[in-house]
Amino acid sequence: MSTFTKREFDFLTSKYGSYGGWAIWNKNQQKDTNIINENLDLLNTKYIGIGLNISAPVGEWENFRIGRNDRKLKFAFNHIDAKGFYLTDLIKNEIDVNANSIAHKLKNKNINIDKHITFFQQEMLDLKIDKNSIFLLFGGTVQKIYKDYFQDRFLYNPIIECKHYAMRGTDQTWVEDTWRKMQIQMSFEKIRKQYH
Repeated sequence: MSTFTKREFDFLTSKYGSYGGWAIWNKNQQKDTNIINENLDLLNTKYIGIGLNISAPVGEWENFRIGRNDRKLKFAFNHIDAKGFYLTDLIKNEIDVNANSIAHKLKNKNINIDKHITFFQQEMLDLKIDKNSIFLLFGGTVQKIYKDYFQDRFLYNPIIECKHYAMRGTDQTWVEDTWRKMQIQMSFEKIRKQYH
């Protein structure tokens, strides 16, 4: 599990700040990214949370904090021991709210998957992940695309298949299902009460 110096973090910010995020949130202001800079000692690669693509343009380290369902990520990960792990997408610079549309573009070769594989590999190298970094795959489309195109480059990294956080259902159901898969035992109600 990697941690980062200020210099390493600044390098990651310059290269990946417009694509990624970190699983650490201000309790009362979810979109706030200052909490990332203020807690460099908590940033880590124990887990790598992986989505498919952005659904709207994002600013520096804003991915996974400005969507209407991103609060589920906050509830699930902001209080675990590995709080502060890295979050990213497989496909960069493809803005689309529909995962099936991205899958269709891949199938029809309208997206150059090799470019995205290379970028993701470099991103993981720059993050200094190791074989103990666990990949959390958010949603069925991510899981299929990861297995079809990316997994053979990361054979030693365990994966945990999570439902997508934008799926219908309560926050509690998604969070508790994700915790169960991660073998985390916590009380959703106690955590939920800490937020406005």
